[in-house]
Amino acid sequence: MMKEAKIKGLFKHTGNSLGEITEISIIQPKDKYYDKLITSVLVNSPYDAMWHNCIAVLCMQNDRLWRKVMMLSPSTKKATFGSLSIDSNYKNYRNEITGDGWKLDAAMLDAHTTAFSHFLNYLESFPKIG
Repeated sequence: MMKEAKIKGLFKHTGNSLGEITEISIIQPKDKYYDKLITSVLVNSPYDAMWHNCIAVLCMQNDRLWRKVMMLSPSTKKATFGSLSIDSNYKNYRNEITGDGWKLDAAMLDAHTTAFSHFLNYLESFPKIG
């Protein structure tokens, strides 16, 4: 669906707008500080146990209050997406919190087109599994 959206021009954006992604990090199990880095996206939840040893694409919004995340599991060939925030004015959180204090959004992923562009670029560069 992301490829189709890109082809249809839905990933185009103009200038600096609210929610635009200004920083991106790729967190991989081979990283020297993986265990510390992965706590910036994993929350304290039994569900998250399946995402240990995954790859995370972490996109920071320009307001620095929201992180948009794509997690990939090479072993299960699955991906999941989520939003994390430290916005004290936002109240629709789940109880789970990351190791560095960000809260998991309880709503469906709502992200700027630049986040989806980064996610798709990574997916297209990811080696085929299996």
